[in-house]
Amino acid sequence: MQRISWGKVETGQIVTFRYKGKKEGAVSRKRECIILNTNHRYKRKSDGKFVRLVHAIQLSAVPKVPNGQLSAVQKNKFFESVAEARNQSGRGVYKIVRSLLTRTQKPIYRTFAWYILNRNGVFITKVLDLTNENKEQLYQITKDAGINIDESDF
Repeated sequence: MQRISWGKVETGQIVTFRYKGKKEGAVSRKRECIILNTNHRYKRKSDGKFVRLVHAIQLSAVPKVPNGQLSAVQKNKFFESVAEARNQSGRGVYKIVRSLLTRTQKPIYRTFAWYILNRNGVFITKVLDLTNENKEQLYQITKDAGINIDESDF
């Protein structure tokens, strides 16, 4: 694993980092995630302040989150599908990720606050070999109306 700064993290990278949200009873977890969007500006409804968010799909977390990560079989299937799709059209990876989010009953889509993430280091575990068109489709997932943002965590 290679340590980098959060400013150099890009879409399509699989990274490992520690994160503890602001909710009461939150636990610091070591998380492995696929980064979807590193710079989403969101206007909080509570105070109107803009915050920077990072969107990701959580592959695993330690200590484990009940129903909050993919099994080893699901991870392998996902990576095989991405490897096949990167040689196809840009919509290939989008369809795979979108179906993964809709098929699983597990809450694997995560939104993290930049100012909390930036306090800790980040390590690149793997880089998905995606075209620019595929990366754009991953950004599009974060813009879909079906994604709900919970403001209590940032």
